[in-house]
Amino acid sequence: MAFPGELNINYYKGDTYEFKIYPQKTDGSIFSLNDYSNATFTIATERGEDPTTTLFGHASIDGSGTYITCAITPENGALMNSSTTYVYDVQIYSQGSGTYDKVITLLTGSISVTDDITQDIGNPSRAIPTYRVIYHNTNATGGAVPTDQNKYVTNQDPVVANNGTLVREGFTFSGWNTAADGLGVNYAVGSTILNISADVKLYPKWTAV
Repeated sequence: MAFPGELNINYYKGDTYEFKIYPQKTDGSIFSLNDYSNATFTIATERGEDPTTTLFGHASIDGSGTYITCAITPENGALMNSSTTYVYDVQIYSQGSGTYDKVITLLTGSISVTDDITQDIGNPSRAIPTYRVIYHNTNATGGAVPTDQNKYVTNQDPVVANNGTLVREGFTFSGWNTAADGLGVNYAVGSTILNISADVKLYPKWTAV
């Protein structure tokens, strides 16, 4: 990010909104933050010397000196009004005896606020979608499929089960496939289903003895 950059934020009250700033020099190389001792994330109702309301988000310089982590948390977000569009800036400071103070604005922008509709009504009612891994017994001549009772959320990585007690006369079990005809994606026992985002149906693969 060449500075000062701009990022307009839609903040949902009750959530934590976090982002990182990686400042760059004009030639695209890393702008080191090691010479700067502090960072601020200042939120106000308007720009100028005397805004009606001034709040502070969280800003910290990473130990590597390559980026700043900024966040609006429910604590300071609770003080923000959904009828107001806020402005903000992120600045870094270098202060010390025998040197002049340096202040650089890295990022500016606006913040619009959406009220948390679940506030003060008990447990949140926002549903988190969950997904299942379902095993089938295609062509088996006996036994039972493994059962996975877990409900996985997006981006979890379920581990593929063994064959349970499934057997097929004249064949050995050789893993799972996402299609009953074996033309889908193969999964070995113990492998992972990466970033699940829908129900996954698995069908046994059989190898003739």
